[in-house]
Amino acid sequence: FKQVNKVPCPKCGIYMDLLVESENLGNEKVVRYYYRCPACGFRVPLSTIKITRKDSEVVLAIEK
Repeated sequence: FKQVNKVPCPKCGIYMDLLVESENLGNEKVVRYYYRCPACGFRVPLSTIKITRKDSEVVLAIEK
């Protein structure tokens, strides 16, 4: 088991949690990775992955 790096919140200094959220938008799914401070709620986005289905193809787009 590998522990994720501890990242302090730039606003209050508390260690942030690494979170993943996903959203379905018709033929597209969006997955977002980000750090969020449990104390003040400040968010630091890491990356966003968009998965799109077109006919028999699946297209992945990774944004940082």
